Amino acid sequence: MPHLGSLFIEGGVWWTGMTDDGFFTRVASFASVVRLSLNDVTFPSTTVFARFVCALEQLEELYCVNIKTVKKRTGRELFLPLRHSSKLSHFTLVGSQVHDIIDFVVASGLSQRLTDLCLHVGSVDYRSFAHLDAVAYRDLFSACWSLRTLHLQLRDAAVAKTVSPDTGLGTFTCHAISGRLCRPDLHASFCVARYLDLDARHLEILHLSVEPHLYGDYHFGWIATFLSQVCSGHAVRELDITFDIQGETDEIAHDLLLVRLSDEADLSGIDRVLASTRYAGLENVEVALRVGHVESRLIKSREALWAERVHVQLRSVESQGILR
Repeated sequence: MPHLGSLFIEGGVWWTGMTDDGFFTRVASFASVVRLSLNDVTFPSTTVFARFVCALEQLEELYCVNIKTVKKRTGRELFLPLRHSSKLSHFTLVGSQVHDIIDFVVASGLSQRLTDLCLHVGSVDYRSFAHLDAVAYRDLFSACWSLRTLHLQLRDAAVAKTVSPDTGLGTFTCHAISGRLCRPDLHASFCVARYLDLDARHLEILHLSVEPHLYGDYHFGWIATFLSQVCSGHAVRELDITFDIQGETDEIAHDLLLVRLSDEADLSGIDRVLASTRYAGLENVEVALRVGHVESRLIKSREALWAERVHVQLRSVESQGILR
């Protein structure tokens, strides 16, 4: 199939006997594939996954959703094949215990030309997140020399079953661990801001999405901490922060969450960070509240009150005329 542009594989377990040299030779014959989507696929090892990706020499977009590797290999254990210069510009990774996949992306040089990066981190225990996946993400950020757009979704929800280029997830999304999954003595900022330290010098667009009620307080100090650690802040032109309340189907439960959010939210720390010279290049800031499942006049009135408080608390940003 010399003219195949997109390859989508969903479900299934690949066994070692299925992936001999002849298999990878056949994969390499898909010379025009620029987009690869893998959903719920289990590979016998990280090496097999790596060889499969490397066989597609024209690959520009890689979407990996809930993929698993039975034998996890990193570093020299990967036995990476010699490859051409990477053309990969977009990478989506959804799932947990994927440190070996991330290590491959870094070790192979695939990360160097990435401009859009999309990571959804599934719910895992604190120890696994802190010592494996989280450290791998930090290494990945350091290796993304050309990163332009970063989307972070910080919530404790089931990871997406499928991701396609048409779902609007075509940039970077990190579905990170929520504060309540951390050890009780550790603030959410320890899990997020420390381990997702960003060193992308060319970052221009930064989108954050979080379910605020999962963190136990609405002072959002961890967001301010994270923003203060973005080394390329002076290059960021667009910042979008969405507080996403979803998962509740009861109107009363939604209302209680919105009452707390409206009464207790403190965005002053975020305002101070955005007013610093680090973010002197900002042209557009949007802070939104998205409420799922329930539509009512009461909910709408709470949203209006929230929007009013946002504009009051982000005074410095508002004074620059860039708050939407």
